[in-house]
Amino acid sequence: MSALHQGEAEDARISTVSTTNQSYRALVWRKFRRSVPGMIGLVLVGMLLLTAIFAEFVAPMDPNTPTTSFAPPDHLSFYTKDGFTPWPVAYSIVEGAELDPVTFQPLTGPDLDHPRHLVLFAKGEPFHLWGLIPMDRHLFGVDDGSALHLLGTDKLGRDVLSRGVFGSRLSLMISLVSITLITIIGTMLGITSGYIGGRFDMWFQRFVEIILAFPQLPLYLT
Repeated sequence: MSALHQGEAEDARISTVSTTNQSYRALVWRKFRRSVPGMIGLVLVGMLLLTAIFAEFVAPMDPNTPTTSFAPPDHLSFYTKDGFTPWPVAYSIVEGAELDPVTFQPLTGPDLDHPRHLVLFAKGEPFHLWGLIPMDRHLFGVDDGSALHLLGTDKLGRDVLSRGVFGSRLSLMISLVSITLITIIGTMLGITSGYIGGRFDMWFQRFVEIILAFPQLPLYLT
């Protein structure tokens, strides 16, 4: 039993020494990668950052190109008239010959006679990546190069998905800039308040509490 306890003590000592020799960043990363929600969040944030950085390439269309106003989302399916297909196809939503018995409006549905196959690195509208590199390939699109509206269009006929992809840049920029400013300015003011102390520290803390009582998003936008 003594030999067993000695072995356990030696393993604990080795673990303590290895932990002590590691840097703070390595210790944080080792603990963070053991968290499943944390790793999932890291992957999602990384995908959002890549989407925002390569927005011109990821978006299937130019966000300002007008097409049909309030066009419904294209219908995706793995089936055609010939049967199952391993790669999805897109059907445009068109008006049929039948009328609604109540409103007498034409019934709409997918145009099954004209399937459009989705492809990666599809050729589409030309653009300049980061305003510098001319390209005409998008991450995904249809094989015939026609417009693809996975989320439909707005009242001006602009693709909703593409506008959302480009809008992620502004959202992430507001988040990153606001967090950076809050960290820098808040740290400097907190250190100053704690150093001076006294009445200044008390009134400064009350001022911070009043600021925190307001909704955060309008303050970030300001």
